[in-house]
Amino acid sequence: MRFLFLLVTIGSIVSAVAVVFFHQELASFGGPLKHLEYFESGKPSVVYSLGKPGIGVEKSTLEVTVSDDIMGIDELVIRATQSGKEYDIFKKSYPEKVLRDQIKVTLDGEKIGLAEGRGTATIQISTFDSSFNSNAAKVSFAVDVDYDRPEVEVLTTQHNGAVGGVQLLLYSLRDSDSKTVSGVEFGSRFYHGAPASFIDSAFASRPEVYFVFFGFPLEERDGERPRLIATDSVGNEGSASLSYRMRKRKWRAAKIALEEPFIEDKVTPLLRDMKVEGISSLSLQERFRMVNDGYRKESNNRVRELLKRNFTEKQWEGAFDRMSGGATQSSFGDRRTYFFHDEQIGGSLHEGIDLAANARSAVKAASDGKVLFAEDLGVYGKTVIIDHGAGVATLYGHLSDVSVRADENVARGDKLGNSGSSGLAGGDHLHFEVRVDGEPVHPIEWWDSRWIKDHVTSKIADVKSFLGVGRVLN
Repeated sequence: MRFLFLLVTIGSIVSAVAVVFFHQELASFGGPLKHLEYFESGKPSVVYSLGKPGIGVEKSTLEVTVSDDIMGIDELVIRATQSGKEYDIFKKSYPEKVLRDQIKVTLDGEKIGLAEGRGTATIQISTFDSSFNSNAAKVSFAVDVDYDRPEVEVLTTQHNGAVGGVQLLLYSLRDSDSKTVSGVEFGSRFYHGAPASFIDSAFASRPEVYFVFFGFPLEERDGERPRLIATDSVGNEGSASLSYRMRKRKWRAAKIALEEPFIEDKVTPLLRDMKVEGISSLSLQERFRMVNDGYRKESNNRVRELLKRNFTEKQWEGAFDRMSGGATQSSFGDRRTYFFHDEQIGGSLHEGIDLAANARSAVKAASDGKVLFAEDLGVYGKTVIIDHGAGVATLYGHLSDVSVRADENVARGDKLGNSGSSGLAGGDHLHFEVRVDGEPVHPIEWWDSRWIKDHVTSKIADVKSFLGVGRVLN
């Protein structure tokens, strides 16, 4: 035991002497702490983002940020590998101390030498610090390589309508992959396309045929034109122009004077739903603005998200039903301006039609479909939303009660509830909307059997005839 104790003691003394000697040597080079950093073992950091989801026809930008807070960056190397071959993309050395650097590299697959059709390529980013250990950080990610654009071709011949209305377009989609997204871009809105078999089962034999309902935006702007586009999984885009004519409509301007009881009885409870604190300290004008500007937008976005890309097989036939005996109170596209004691405190764009009959009138399904939503919905109050298939849905707002449940199938004329004044409604009525891919369109078209024939069923029949779909050959 004494011998073991002696060895431990000698070892401790030797270690202490070595450390003192090492520090004295480092001190001659500017201090021990400074030079101990040279032997640090921490790895540098690499953060990257790729502008496109893969490498395709259009060049993609790779943004890389490298950092090392102690010794700084010594070198940055970016390489690609594919089928066992390695390709240098970018290399940078740092002769001076740099703690952080951000670079942008253009990825041109063909210039790099990457081939398509050989599986994925791997991009590797490596960075080294300036320490004695040359600590390294490496990240890699796989990318698909594809140099073919999707091809889209318009199959319908005309797409004429009015602002706020909707048009049906059928088109072919080729050279696409399973993640290709196609449809019509119109201004800031995008209407998703889907296989034409959703709108007519006869198209199941032609999987390259797609359809899209797209709207003419209520807030039309000069220079905006509809464009058919398709974007594949690596960001390659194909497009086609389409013939159309958009007729302008005159919209009503409505000035609405708000009274104190309305704000206390209708607006303040909605603020509680929003979980707003300190309501009593807010002026009546502030309360209304919070609901009209904030909660209205939130409610509308919730509807859009619920309906966006919600494609099921078409269940409706012919024109949609209008509420029996319901007189129009407010029209689609009304520009509303709200006043309180002669002070303008807000505005809104009406995206449905308000129909009023007797109080608590029966509200019925406009056509066959499936209930997607049946509960309170912000400014809409008690609301039912029905998916009719092919991206078309109807919304029934401000109900006094709801008699259906979500996921329930309903037929044309089935009772959904009764009209009311729930939500931000000033009196008993039905707020009725038609939505296409989540966007509101003019309901009046969908109540018109002639419009359905000219703009929907005839177009489908013409394309089927042109392609020979459903034709029996002798």
